[in-house]
Amino acid sequence: MEDVLYQIFSFSVMFGYGLMLGIFLDLYRGIIKGLNIRGIMKNILDILFGIIAGLIGFIILIYTNWVNLRFYIILAILLGFGLYYGLKSRWDNR
Repeated sequence: MEDVLYQIFSFSVMFGYGLMLGIFLDLYRGIIKGLNIRGIMKNILDILFGIIAGLIGFIILIYTNWVNLRFYIILAILLGFGLYYGLKSRWDNR
């Protein structure tokens, strides 16, 4: 039973990370658009954002499940990210 609770906890944390990743990506895009950054600088910032997001995800994996990357972890991140963008697009269309 303890293993199931551990997996539910890991899934929940990574689902939350997916939601937060969607929010931060949205904020990042807004800042880039607001500051009118284009060209090579935008590409560098995009790569930097990806690296930072990956490092944060890796650190969360270390603390939640000792970097035991399983299919349900990837699924949780994608579901969280997808839920944010699904709700956001519904909210934006109003």
